[in-house]
Amino acid sequence: MSRDALLLVLVFGPFLAALAVPWLGRRSERWRDGWVMLVTTASVAGAARLAALVAAGARLEAGLPLLVGRLEFAADHFSALFALFCSFLWCCATLYSLAYMKTQRARDRYHAASLVVLGAMLGVVLAADLVTLFLFFETLGLVAFLLVVHTGTPEARQAAIQYFWMTILGGIALLAGIMLVYDLGGGSLSAPLAGDVSPVHRAAAAALMVLGFGVKAGMVPVHFWLPNAHPVAPSPASALLSGAMIKAGAYGIFRCVSAVFQPSGVADPGDSAWAFAVELGLIVTWLGIITMALGVLFALGQSNAKRMLAYHSISQMGFILAGLGAGGYLLGEGALGTAGGLLHAVNHALFKACLFLGAGAVALRAGSLDMYALGGLWRRMPVTFALMLVAAAGITGLPWFNGFVSKSMIHHALEAAHAASGTGSLKLAERIFVLTAVGTSASFIKLIGLIFLRRSRLETPESVREAPAAMLVAMGLLCVPVIVLGWRPELLLGTLLAPGLAATGVPVDGIGYYLGHYFLSAGDIGMSLVIFALGGVVFAVGMRYGLFHLHLPAWLGIDYWLRRAGRATAAAFEQGATGMRGARGEHGAQFLGALRGVSRGYHRAGQQGGGALGELLLLVFQGITFLYGQVQQRVAWLLRAVRRRFLLGMGEAGLARRQLVESVLVGQPGSPAQSFLEAAWGALEQDRHATVRAVLAKAAETPAPAGTGAAAPAEGRIEAARALAGLMSGTVFEARLEGLSELARSGGATAAREGFAALHRELQATRAAIGAAALQLAEARASGEDIVREVAAVLQPVLAREAGVLAATATAKPTVPTTPEREVPLPPLAPPRQARRWRNAFGAWLRDMARLAIAELRQNPSSWPRSEALDTEPGMVAARRGIQRYARDVALNVVAIFLVLSLLMAALWLGG
Repeated sequence: MSRDALLLVLVFGPFLAALAVPWLGRRSERWRDGWVMLVTTASVAGAARLAALVAAGARLEAGLPLLVGRLEFAADHFSALFALFCSFLWCCATLYSLAYMKTQRARDRYHAASLVVLGAMLGVVLAADLVTLFLFFETLGLVAFLLVVHTGTPEARQAAIQYFWMTILGGIALLAGIMLVYDLGGGSLSAPLAGDVSPVHRAAAAALMVLGFGVKAGMVPVHFWLPNAHPVAPSPASALLSGAMIKAGAYGIFRCVSAVFQPSGVADPGDSAWAFAVELGLIVTWLGIITMALGVLFALGQSNAKRMLAYHSISQMGFILAGLGAGGYLLGEGALGTAGGLLHAVNHALFKACLFLGAGAVALRAGSLDMYALGGLWRRMPVTFALMLVAAAGITGLPWFNGFVSKSMIHHALEAAHAASGTGSLKLAERIFVLTAVGTSASFIKLIGLIFLRRSRLETPESVREAPAAMLVAMGLLCVPVIVLGWRPELLLGTLLAPGLAATGVPVDGIGYYLGHYFLSAGDIGMSLVIFALGGVVFAVGMRYGLFHLHLPAWLGIDYWLRRAGRATAAAFEQGATGMRGARGEHGAQFLGALRGVSRGYHRAGQQGGGALGELLLLVFQGITFLYGQVQQRVAWLLRAVRRRFLLGMGEAGLARRQLVESVLVGQPGSPAQSFLEAAWGALEQDRHATVRAVLAKAAETPAPAGTGAAAPAEGRIEAARALAGLMSGTVFEARLEGLSELARSGGATAAREGFAALHRELQATRAAIGAAALQLAEARASGEDIVREVAAVLQPVLAREAGVLAATATAKPTVPTTPEREVPLPPLAPPRQARRWRNAFGAWLRDMARLAIAELRQNPSSWPRSEALDTEPGMVAARRGIQRYARDVALNVVAIFLVLSLLMAALWLGG
């Protein structure tokens, strides 16, 4: 394999490997687990080979044709660094998940989604231009949705909704910024924009791109999705979300600050590009300072361990942004800040992933993540305690652990920025940095102290035991570089970071000076110990006076105002939709009045001006007014008729799609009885819709009953008939399914088939009874009368008759028909063997995604609870209820992105 082909294998290898995961999982979970471990281990080996080649001075490039353009990939020192630690983190999290996910459902889907997200992450960091980066960045965000919603709990569904829409909004902002950059002549991640670009356009592009990347990075003020999404995911997924995936946002901001908007040539204070780069660096620095401070402030008040860790992910991203911003602010002298920010991205991935995995081990064995309800676990889980202690030492920045090095470098960069500028704001930023470090120490003293060291609060602490070996090995692998980089940071600084900065023209003397004079110096060690001691004081005071239980008012949070805005928008739309039905005539009158007013205004203007323009415009508007008045009612009637025809056609198309999916695409469950019930469900559902359509057609042809006084409007009566038919046919539908399910449980597939045959003979009579009752009661229903008793009186004999038919079938002796003829022909049911052949022919990943999208497109939402009655696994029921609301939006977003990018590429191709 050539060196350039290594890039394509690293990026697209996990995508292809994900296709085999469910196929292997159906045959043997051991094969599937071995496969995902093989793929992630191979990714680590490939990334290590890539880093070695880049460190030796090679620059790897590769491309892949796509429509009218190409996907361009390149590997420099920074992309090799991110690819190396991301693939290593994925390997450890996958090893951990082999034991953790044994108690979870949908394991095949989890592992397939994890591999796809790994490929997307590697595509982001190895992209050579902004279009390629955007495609993989959006893929990363959309597929990670499956990891957030994986558990299917109400909290997971709510967090996934928030995550999904923030991903959409961030992607729109990022796409707009990228299009501006391309319009300004840029687009490459290795070449800056030209210096003669308009400052306004440059600022707009930078703001949009920083916002788009900042959403994924958890940057304030677009951070509020992160503490909701990360805790609800499975622990290995939380480790990936906080340890690696949010680094995609930091990587994008780094490329913006250090490449796209970095001035080219010799720094000149009079150059507009140079001044803009300094301002951009200062803005990113303060975004990082605010992010780190608010993150740690909210983290201190949490009681759930994973939620506290999620807030600390926000805070630690602030440290990274502060370092990158300080490096951009200092430009040629900012090597220390940029290297510190990138090194902290690596360090944070290591110790935060270990902490999330440790929290998952505690939740697995102790059954709780409430820190105030735990305690004394160091005796029961000593290895987990030791590994989490190492990770906590890393994040608090204690000497001889990796966090100490990167935080010290960022702190020195902030001091250098203040010394170079003399501005008081940067001095304040340095003070906030120190206070945030104190809060970080207090938080992790609280985490370790409450969970492991204090007296146990568990009811049965003796039932807690150590985590499985695979989970401990994964955490141990993450702790090794936490310690090694604390002693030997030059392993990354000297091989990848410093050479990478030197290749971009940035002097790296500051990095060497730090390693020679400041690393493990008495001053830095003393400050670190003082910060840790102050953190202990904050913890003691907070516990003594209950300060950690204080919470800021909800109205101070951005999430609160966004929720209020969302509710207000929804209410406005609902009110507008309601008003549209009753105010069509008012809207027409208002429009006519507006036209007449404009006509009179132009008439006066023509009279005053003495010209022919006013008279001409008067005639035009009078003609428009006359035509609108003539066609208004006719057009309104035509639109209503078209809408009704369209809805009926969509209903018929939905039935056809549902039959196709139930019989071919989705496949049948395992047992013959369940297979028959699935097919019977489709036939009964078709009968239910046919009943409603028949009632609608009859109601449209039947005049209002005589002797009822003032007849209800025709539309109201038809709508009332439709509602009554749907209610009664739905009730009968549920009773039929319940009766057939009982027959299947007691007598198997044969009894269910005989019961369905007997029930099918009653369909016509039941449809006639429901239709007659719906038409008879429609007038009273439209007038607002209470007709509950009348509906019950109609349904009771129908339900009793069909129940008697099924009961007679259950008590009769099963017989095998000697001839293929039946008195009443049954609807065609899908052969289970054929369905299984189709099901097994599909790749598992494509099958899962297709089932979600097709189920949403084929299914009437009102029938979902009824169809889910056939599912035997409660977890599957909950997952389908949660995911079916998101599948269509995900699909539409992907289609929209594909179309926009296709148009963009076509425009670039035609313009070139």
